[in-house]
Amino acid sequence: MADLGLLTQRRRKCSKCGNVMKYLALGEYKCPECGNEEMDDYGKIRNYLDEHGPASATAIEAAIGVRRSVINSYLRKGRLEITDGSPVFIKCERCGKSIKFGRICAACAKNVVSRANDGSSIPIEEIGDEPVPFSPKSDKMFTNRNRG
Repeated sequence: MADLGLLTQRRRKCSKCGNVMKYLALGEYKCPECGNEEMDDYGKIRNYLDEHGPASATAIEAAIGVRRSVINSYLRKGRLEITDGSPVFIKCERCGKSIKFGRICAACAKNVVSRANDGSSIPIEEIGDEPVPFSPKSDKMFTNRNRG
């Protein structure tokens, strides 16, 4: 079944001429009528990180105005990833262990799968990696191009 949130997110009207824009990829849209190009929040974040390198959620919010709650949702979906060595990570929703992206840590995912009798699985993008210990230079995040 298609993700309805993703389908509706990609249906965007051009701010210049009002026509439906074509979704290109990675949060970028182009109007086939007037050629106007726009980005959604993910595209803005990705563009900022491409131009400025890894950055904290606070810096991203201050620079481009995308709320931290939106940034957090992209971290939970596995579309953004916090760099190793950061002093701040998101937490596994089951056990509270620090993870770089996703909803649950690999140990909890393994536990859930081994207990499931119905053959259900957890989407790979929701299983987060554990971080490498703190390094003063690394409290940043970046796009996880392999995840969307």
